Amino acid sequence: MKVIATLLMITSAFAAEQSGFDKATLEAYLRHVELWVPGVGVKIDDVKESKDLAGFFDVVVHLSYNNNVLPDQHYYMSKDGKKIFKADVFDINKSPFQANIDKLDVKGAPSLGPANAPVVIVIFNVPCASRRRK
Repeated sequence: MKVIATLLMITSAFAAEQSGFDKATLEAYLRHVELWVPGVGVKIDDVKESKDLAGFFDVVVHLSYNNNVLPDQHYYMSKDGKKIFKADVFDINKSPFQANIDKLDVKGAPSLGPANAPVVIVIFNVPCASRRRK
């Protein structure tokens, strides 16, 4: 197992070296283009072959600010390390909302209609700020 992990690290490092990928240069560019203030902490993962887009690397950037973890940012980088872009990749055969749908737990909640209905409406009872009692 250690041999496989070592080979993967070497392969990733070799791919990064061959691509012209430089973390410091990328961080400086992203700080400029994304308008991240100096207090934003940035940690850039090593590049990996993209599973979504052939011919590109995936680059994950971890952000923090004032000891708070911010959502990770995902970028695609060309193999030569000269072009990056940020985009969502969708599979037209899958619902783009499936990850969020899977998080909904309506077991035991009041319901109306058949359990296997093609449409399910979930109502969230969140108090409105203007209705709060003082």
